[in-house]
Amino acid sequence: MGQVVTGSEDRGAVESAVDFLARMKEVNRPYELVVYSGVDHGYAQRLFNEGKNYNAQAVRATWVVVDDFLASHLKN
Repeated sequence: MGQVVTGSEDRGAVESAVDFLARMKEVNRPYELVVYSGVDHGYAQRLFNEGKNYNAQAVRATWVVVDDFLASHLKN
């Protein structure tokens, strides 16, 4: 399964995600796109852009998505 997590204001990442997901669809592979509304590039980095893009709520939600993805794709 392919998975993309990004912020809606990160235009480059959103465009890349759309391309990636279109390719996944072409090869009939499952995929998931998670987009956080109002969130920009580097939202998980406190030091990026002097912390202006940091979004603690999106970071917490991303960890839930990532943990869930890893738990469902990795074996013990």
